[in-house]
Amino acid sequence: MKLLGMLLLSLSSLYTVLIAQQTDSLKTDPIPSTNAFQVNVINETAVYYYFNSSSLRLGFSLSWNYSNTNPSTGKSLYTDAVNTANTMSQSSTLSNNSNYYTALISALYMFPLNTSDQLQFKLGIGPTLTLNHSRSNYGNTYFNDSTRSESSDTYTNNSYGIGVLICCQVLVPLNSSLQLTAEYNLLGNYLWQNNESNYNYSSILNNKLSSSYISQQNNDSQAWQFSLNRITFGIKYTF
Repeated sequence: MKLLGMLLLSLSSLYTVLIAQQTDSLKTDPIPSTNAFQVNVINETAVYYYFNSSSLRLGFSLSWNYSNTNPSTGKSLYTDAVNTANTMSQSSTLSNNSNYYTALISALYMFPLNTSDQLQFKLGIGPTLTLNHSRSNYGNTYFNDSTRSESSDTYTNNSYGIGVLICCQVLVPLNSSLQLTAEYNLLGNYLWQNNESNYNYSSILNNKLSSSYISQQNNDSQAWQFSLNRITFGIKYTF
């Protein structure tokens, strides 16, 4: 992990050098402005904007996942194998929902790997800022004769990370302004995380509260995170 971290830091330094070189070349050899706008819609929801003849790319990517399960009910029957008169029935209700999203802001230096006009390959390197949030809720209710027990769990995770993104990009021209894009990314982040959990339990006997229990936990942590993203597809418009 430390070796990968050092590699990403080195790539970040390379990114700074490339930007400086690009700035110097623009000062000495002015190039007509050619900006571009890119939208990725397959395996990623993202927008990107290119500056300086498409060498500098700023982008924002968002992923979101929400699920809500309607309460489900079930029944159980327990029988004592020795004394079959001791039979107990129990009913239960279960529910849960979760909400998760990740936002990523990136600034990449994109440079070409070939000079073909038909199929172009580019490599991008640059810093990123990542924001993550997830929250899950679980609820259980059990009925047993005159006893009812209820419990709920809530888990929350918030984190933000600073790292380096390496982007391998393939461009397929459609005409002078439009190009199809395919990308594969390696992301390395150093994360600061906060995890919180809350658990509540209560038991009710003959409509009176007989016992209750509350548990709360909160902890902070730091960690390296590395991920290879799925191949994403989009379209790029140059103007």
